[in-house]
Amino acid sequence: MTDTLSLVQAFDLYEKARRFMPEAEFPAVTHEISGLVDIADQFDVAVLDSFGVLNVGEGAIPGIVETVEALRELDKHIIVLTNGATLDQPGAVAKVQGFGFDIDSNDVISSRSALKFGLQSFDQNMLWGIAAPAHSNCHTLGIEFENLGDSSEIYSKADGFILLSTHDWPTRHHQLLHQALVARMRPVLVGNPDLVAPRGNYMSTEPGYFAWMLHEATGVVPQNFGKPHAHVFEQVKQRIRQVLGSIDPARVLMVGDSLHTDIIGGAAVGFTTVLTTQDGFFAGADPNEYFETSGIKPNYMLPRI
Repeated sequence: MTDTLSLVQAFDLYEKARRFMPEAEFPAVTHEISGLVDIADQFDVAVLDSFGVLNVGEGAIPGIVETVEALRELDKHIIVLTNGATLDQPGAVAKVQGFGFDIDSNDVISSRSALKFGLQSFDQNMLWGIAAPAHSNCHTLGIEFENLGDSSEIYSKADGFILLSTHDWPTRHHQLLHQALVARMRPVLVGNPDLVAPRGNYMSTEPGYFAWMLHEATGVVPQNFGKPHAHVFEQVKQRIRQVLGSIDPARVLMVGDSLHTDIIGGAAVGFTTVLTTQDGFFAGADPNEYFETSGIKPNYMLPRI
């Protein structure tokens, strides 16, 4: 499908979907800073979103590698947290390292890894229909699956559905999934809960968007495994305990470009939140009006980290 949205349309859709997001408290005032080094004495861990914080498209944001190294020299632990679910764990790590970051594989946490853990609670004999490109290595999920395509057979016989990537998700496939759920309700698991992804002057629609459309049309309640939902943040907290033991959640920064995924998700687990504005969701826009409209506010705001 080729749906695209403007920033205003995307924000409005996130607000409509907010009832499925965790509850969180936000600060009365957002402080503007010029870099994370400015507040280095206030945190021990920086959890960095990938798109809009580390990279835009396939390229690292200028100066980001040097910034991350400067934080490490100040003894700050760095974790990359991404809603990208297309790649398996080795692929996700290789992508981050390809931007020039020297990072431990255990410090790259994706919504796909949260989904893989969540699949353990389902009957292991289930057949899943998966929306994902061929290079997604879906066999690493450890389940029985078939890729969703043009044939209606898999939609009919699948015991549940997984949306990993909708990069190549034609209207026919979405209609077949819609019809299958109307005929027989089954679980819909969402590896990437993002509704949109910034693409310059427009927003592309992502798995969370199509899951929302299915909910609106059929009543199915998708199960989301990435930001802002708890599953993936539990993995972050587990990694922090492994490295640093028990620390005050407020000394963990959640840094991202989206209010509804990064800021709500971080605030819901007690992390201090930081919004970047130059390269991601709010590129070219003033986020302050959206703070007021939604009531979602980060603790800090800056153009780039």
